[in-house]
Amino acid sequence: IFDLPELASLGARMMQGNNRVNAAAKEAMDTLSKVKAGPTMGSFALGSMTEGIMRMTTLMELADVATLKTATRKVQQAFPDGLEIGNGLKQKYDLTVDGETIGGEKADVLKMEMEIDPNDPQGAMVAQVMGIMYGPEGLVTRSIFQKDRMLSTTGGGAEAMEALLTSLKGTPRTESPAGKTRAYLGSQANVLGLMDLPGTVAKALRIVGESDIGKMFLPLDEDTLESLVLPSSFSGLSLVAEPAGVRTRTVMPVEQIRGILTLVEVFTKLQAGMGAGFGVNIQLDN
Repeated sequence: IFDLPELASLGARMMQGNNRVNAAAKEAMDTLSKVKAGPTMGSFALGSMTEGIMRMTTLMELADVATLKTATRKVQQAFPDGLEIGNGLKQKYDLTVDGETIGGEKADVLKMEMEIDPNDPQGAMVAQVMGIMYGPEGLVTRSIFQKDRMLSTTGGGAEAMEALLTSLKGTPRTESPAGKTRAYLGSQANVLGLMDLPGTVAKALRIVGESDIGKMFLPLDEDTLESLVLPSSFSGLSLVAEPAGVRTRTVMPVEQIRGILTLVEVFTKLQAGMGAGFGVNIQLDN
């Protein structure tokens, strides 16, 4: 169950912190706390070390999109001098309303920059981490407000939003790895989750292992990196709330198990290479 009022209230408290909130910001936050959200979808994926690792997508259905749009913009514009978050760090927000046209839709573009105390020895580290996480563009969120839903993407540039819009215009891909798992889950689920755990971990290892910095910590040879290119597959979970109980269903395709065993082999090899002194050979036949 997605509780937008509670989330908005939590977000308001986190944004405020030690910062003084003006009347306009407080009014916008109060409005956000009363907006009722409908079905909500979110996704997370990994990008690359050069273009930014983080990729996040959100789709939220609402009965009153106009109110959400107005209140969201007011909150994002409420702190022109930035937000103090402690330890000499300040978050600064730059919102461009209808700043881009993507797939024929107007998108708000919100850029968050971290203002760092030049005398803080950790400042350079924070800047480097932000660069790795979000790439050259930085932490940018694009939001599109349609008739009955809000779409947002963080990371991946305008291409990520364009891909989201394109996917919504197509028909459900029942033969895709995600679609095949979805077919085994509850048709009318209150909560539905799909995750490619071994694929995500393998992609993270490849990102680190293929970077110059990562090679110092993860000595992955070419054969090992190639073995980490796993076929796409998804485990799934559905939850259905009923008057007298809750029904759940879980699905784990054999490809997920193979992926996990591949990761076990890789981590065992890494431990052996780092002096653990042991190794195993695991194989799962059809």
